[in-house]
Amino acid sequence: MKKLRAVLGVILVLVIGGALIARTLVFPLKYKAEIQKYAKEYNVEPELIAAVIHVRSAFAPKEYEIGKECGPMSLQDKSAQFIAKEMGLKEFKAENLADPDLNIKMGTWFMAKSYRDKNIESLVEKLGGMNWQDAAGNKKQEEKKFWEDYYKQYFTKK
Repeated sequence: MKKLRAVLGVILVLVIGGALIARTLVFPLKYKAEIQKYAKEYNVEPELIAAVIHVRSAFAPKEYEIGKECGPMSLQDKSAQFIAKEMGLKEFKAENLADPDLNIKMGTWFMAKSYRDKNIESLVEKLGGMNWQDAAGNKKQEEKKFWEDYYKQYFTKK
């Protein structure tokens, strides 16, 4: 009986461990340090930043091309020029948008300015192209909540 319990315990540990590894491979969290740093600096929930990055770029790097979305936050050069001016970044060059640190800093700054009232619906509208709506225009609250809750686990102090 003890052997059976030991075998079942090992199987349970392997299944849980395998599920955690699979989850990490399917839904990776890159840029955790940058997300935490700018979440604190601009007072935006880190899980919201991670959810935006997930929806905008799926954490995949996007190299700079003129007029195209770039970096983890998928910023375009024209909007980034405006953000840089508002932030007071004097040495800003659009080709630097591919740098995840700068990209997340600028995107989070914009989110902070757009999210002052903590109204996620207005933030989503201002982010443009990132809407949680289906073809009929119905808000997909479950999907939005899923990603926010999913990324909360990465930022919960243990």
